[in-house]
Amino acid sequence: MNPFYVLWPWRQKPGTLNPADVFAVYQKALTAMENSPASADDAKLLAQSWKLFDNEAARRNSIDTRAAATMPAITLAATLVTGVGFTILKDVSLPPSSRWIILVSFLISLIYLVRTMLLLFLIHGAISRYTPDPSDLVTYPNDLRPAAGAGAAAVSLYDRRLACKIMNYTVNNYKINNIWSDALFVAQRAFRNAIIAVVLGGIAAAGVIFLNTLAPAVPPCLFE
Repeated sequence: MNPFYVLWPWRQKPGTLNPADVFAVYQKALTAMENSPASADDAKLLAQSWKLFDNEAARRNSIDTRAAATMPAITLAATLVTGVGFTILKDVSLPPSSRWIILVSFLISLIYLVRTMLLLFLIHGAISRYTPDPSDLVTYPNDLRPAAGAGAAAVSLYDRRLACKIMNYTVNNYKINNIWSDALFVAQRAFRNAIIAVVLGGIAAAGVIFLNTLAPAVPPCLFE
């Protein structure tokens, strides 16, 4: 992994998150299904299409839930940093070097927290996703077609047509959820770095304070 990504995580490009070759395979399969004759298995195809759609909807809900769960933690962390941190900085009894360490670590933490909040606000913002609507449920005349390999039995094209629409929506939702899932991962990593900055800064400042307590006192000058 790029070490700069660890220090400052960034969002990946949509083309990286949604490889064209992978989605070309999906589109090829959908085109083949749309152009195939009606089949007695179309009801099963429709059921599986709904299952894929519901799985992706559950993934979307998981992204929203995890983003919402991070929001209170950010509020708490910001309160600790701005409240407790700046209170400590007012303590003039602390060595100047330790106060500088605390200041720098808290500033770094605040930068990460702001980045985290901005990403979470985007995730909770207006994001358009695909879902069937009433126009997708319209029936058409002459929907009955001879079933492939089923003799003279007729099978409706309705299930196959609806299944293909649902799968098209699901594939489009794949792309959207991949982008916002990546945004959530970046927000979580930024929040992790904010916590690490506070912890490391606190440890370093405590070490400096401890070393100052061990330093021998300078004896008073005997001669003036």
